[in-house]
Amino acid sequence: MNKQILPFLLLTIIISGCVGAPDQNVIPNTVDKFYSQIKAKNFEGTLELFSDEFYKYLSRNDTVKFLELINEKLGNLENYTIISWNVKTFTTTAGNSQTFTLVYNVTYSKHIAVETLILTQRNSKEFKIDRYSVNSRGLLEILEE
Repeated sequence: MNKQILPFLLLTIIISGCVGAPDQNVIPNTVDKFYSQIKAKNFEGTLELFSDEFYKYLSRNDTVKFLELINEKLGNLENYTIISWNVKTFTTTAGNSQTFTLVYNVTYSKHIAVETLILTQRNSKEFKIDRYSVNSRGLLEILEE
């Protein structure tokens, strides 16, 4: 192998191995806090984890009602496992931000769900949930009522 190519390949491998890995201390903390509050049925306790951006679309009261509805239809939270994630970093004149898209398999006592959380860290502040979606057949029962 050409000796000039070897350092380039090594650098590429090192960079590839580091780019996009979720911060194991920050992201799981936010997600663990979120799901621990859900498991405890302390839906109001999740409100501090959502961003101002999230609350542009859903009020705090409606967020609690939404989480209560999920609990009613899907059952009690049993466990959650990450199935995929994506990281994007943005640098603008307004500052820097990092956005994590995390997709989880979530098991509830009545149904399973695939849940997506989009967390953003703006200007080195803590991560907040910008978006939260739940996909589950158990939620289709709402349409059947």
